[in-house]
Amino acid sequence: MDALIKGILTLMLFLSVYRVHADVALLVPVPNAQTQSLATELEAALQLRHQDEEVDVISPPANPDVLQRYSLIVTVGASVLTEIQKHKALLQRTPVVATYISEQDYHNHRELLSTGVYVEPPLHRQIALAQLLFGDDAPLGILVPESDAHVVDDTDVSVYPVKSNDNLNQTLVRLLTENRALIGVYDTELYSSENIKSILITSYRHNRPMIGPSLAYLRAGALATTYSNTDDVIRRLIEVIEQGLYTSQSYPPPSFNPYFRVGLNEQVGRSLNMLMPDADELGRELLLRETQQ
Repeated sequence: MDALIKGILTLMLFLSVYRVHADVALLVPVPNAQTQSLATELEAALQLRHQDEEVDVISPPANPDVLQRYSLIVTVGASVLTEIQKHKALLQRTPVVATYISEQDYHNHRELLSTGVYVEPPLHRQIALAQLLFGDDAPLGILVPESDAHVVDDTDVSVYPVKSNDNLNQTLVRLLTENRALIGVYDTELYSSENIKSILITSYRHNRPMIGPSLAYLRAGALATTYSNTDDVIRRLIEVIEQGLYTSQSYPPPSFNPYFRVGLNEQVGRSLNMLMPDADELGRELLLRETQQ
C-alpha cells in the first residue's frame, strides 16, 4: 500500500511539473540570425519566471505532428499562418499566438489562433502623434481603400477613400490641399512599393508630411511614426503567455501593442522647416494620453 501511495504521489508531482512547464515553438518562415535572437530574448524573459522554459526556432515542418509536443506555438509573420492553416485540425489542442501580423491578417486566420499582437500601431495613436506635432486643431487626412472607409470612425481625421490606382493621385492631391498632414495606414495594396514613392513625392511637393504606419515608411521619407521594437513585442508576449498558460488559462483578445516608441525623420523635418521635438518626450506624452482615455 505504501508503494502504491508513493507511486500516486510521484505521478501527481510529475503531472504538476508537466502542467507548469510549457516549451514554446517559435514558428518562422526561415530561421535566421534575427529570429534566433528573438527566440533567445523570449526564452530569457520566460526563464526569469519559469526556469525550465525553452524556445525552439522552427520553420513550418512537412510533418505537423512535430508541433504537437509543444505547449504553445508563437508564429512570426503572416506566411507561416498560411502554411499551417491546412493543418489546423492537428493544432486544435495547442494554443497559437500570432506576432508580426496585421489586424487584417489575424482576422483572415482567426479560427486557427488563440490571440495575437498586431504589428501596426492603432490609428488613434498615429492621429495623436500628428496632433502633438501640428496641434490638436490641425486638419488631418487619412487615405484608405474605398472598401475600408467605413471602419474609420475617428472624428479627428477626414477620410479620403481611393477607388482605384487611377483615382489615387487625384484623391491624394485633394487630401494634401485640404489638410495639414497625411496619416498613412498599414495597407500593403494601397501603400504598395509602387505607390508609396509616388505618395511621398506628391506629399513633399505640397509641403505636407506623412505620418507613416511603420519604420519602413519612416526610412522611405515619412516624417514620423510610432512603432514597437523587439523588446516591446517580447514584453507584450510575456504578458500574453503569462495569462494564457500560467494564470487564467484564457488568452487575452488580439490587440495592438501597448508598448511602443516614436520615430522621427529629422532630415524630412528640416526640409519642411519644422523644429522637431524630442522623440522620447513625444512617446511619454502619447502614453499618458492613452492611459487617461
